[in-house]
Amino acid sequence: MPIPNAKSPPASPSASSPAGGAHASRPVRVLAELPNLSPPQDYPELPETPIFLYFADPTHVQIVDGEALYLPVKVPLQPGLQGCRDGSIASAVEYETRTNRRTVVPHDRPVRAWGVEHGGYIQAVDLRPDARGKPRVHHADVWTRYEVVGAQVQTSYDRAGFLDFCRSLVDLLGPVHPGVAEGTRSRLRSLAAEHRRGGAASPGLMAVADAIEAQLQPRLP
Repeated sequence: MPIPNAKSPPASPSASSPAGGAHASRPVRVLAELPNLSPPQDYPELPETPIFLYFADPTHVQIVDGEALYLPVKVPLQPGLQGCRDGSIASAVEYETRTNRRTVVPHDRPVRAWGVEHGGYIQAVDLRPDARGKPRVHHADVWTRYEVVGAQVQTSYDRAGFLDFCRSLVDLLGPVHPGVAEGTRSRLRSLAAEHRRGGAASPGLMAVADAIEAQLQPRLP
């Protein structure tokens, strides 16, 4: 399974990209041979971030509208973080697999974001070079969309597309274990109850509790 090098991910052929739209500044390279944006005038003001991989963890679960879904773990390929000794893919995968019993989600796994099929889940946004002219890159998943408006960068997120990706992780791990699902629900109930206890002093906590409990209930048709 070829995965782009953490320091020098490959560029893709030029085309229009779903990852930003016509106002999104400089080429956006979606890795795993996904298209670029045509280069506009300016670079977006975003932080430099390392390339990453998603890992599926049988104990890392979320509840969405009553449904138990795997929540992938994002592991940056940066030396010194989460067992990634030298920034290499091999060391990160070995650590997560051996120590945390997680399964790597291949970077070129087909996904759908913003209504478009992609051949991978990582995008790389070219930033303004540093003072010495060294290239800088912002890495994000393909469900994040950036749009430059004036001097600001507006961000939007395809949550439905990301949740479909989470559902697809049963292909790697099988169904969510009933005990893990119920444990996650129990923790959410406890968290909602804790917020309700503080609701008298801070009414905003009641709204948080309502939102937590809403996730535990199946969505009405």
